[in-house]
Amino acid sequence: MGKTRLWVLPFFHMYIVKTLKQGVKMSNTITFNANGGVGAPSPQTFAGSSTTLPTAAPTKAGYVFRGWSRNKDATEASYQAGDTYVNTARAANSEVALYAVYSLAQIYVNIPSGATLKAIYINKG
Repeated sequence: MGKTRLWVLPFFHMYIVKTLKQGVKMSNTITFNANGGVGAPSPQTFAGSSTTLPTAAPTKAGYVFRGWSRNKDATEASYQAGDTYVNTARAANSEVALYAVYSLAQIYVNIPSGATLKAIYINKG
């Protein structure tokens, strides 16, 4: 039978040991898209698996901000301003985009007593 040889690569071993001792640092970034509105918060970078979303909310004329979603076309929000966002990917250096979700603002029309209303025009903006 032949002999088994063990090759030791000192530099490679030092690199692995150093990496394992230090651990992998997670640096995650959330970008906020106003989705047709204005005033989205600046991107937020965080270490670890979760962070608190900013309380600042974008605005859109004629609409009410309902929260954030990972889906640009969502009609319901998955996250509210100030909620805790959990990075479910659990991967270092991940990036996610959150899109603003709006609903059409309610419009109230006050018609004076005795007045005649012929038409109401609503421009959604």
